[in-house]
Amino acid sequence: MQAVIIAALVIGIPLAIYCVCTVKREEIFEEGSGKNAEVLDDDGKITKETTMGRIIKMDKGMGEFLMANGLHCVTCTSSANESLADACIVHGLDADIMLSKIQKYLDENA
Repeated sequence: MQAVIIAALVIGIPLAIYCVCTVKREEIFEEGSGKNAEVLDDDGKITKETTMGRIIKMDKGMGEFLMANGLHCVTCTSSANESLADACIVHGLDADIMLSKIQKYLDENA
């Protein structure tokens, strides 16, 4: 019986969280299209302090782009207030490299 309870906790809870976050992710993508001027610096570029939620809203395809580049936290709604630098630390990525990749993506898809 304990094995069933442990399996439910180990598999069921993360699965439920993933499903809820996936639904929320779709809502974020529906809201985000085009550039969001309030998160750009003076040069019109994002910074490492820009939150993940705002980065995702900058372009409809940004979520898939970030996931393909190692930032899988876009499916988690709690990451919306996390800075790009913090997200990169959590995922073991270089924030400067990720920032340049994101800016290149936005320039190509503007």
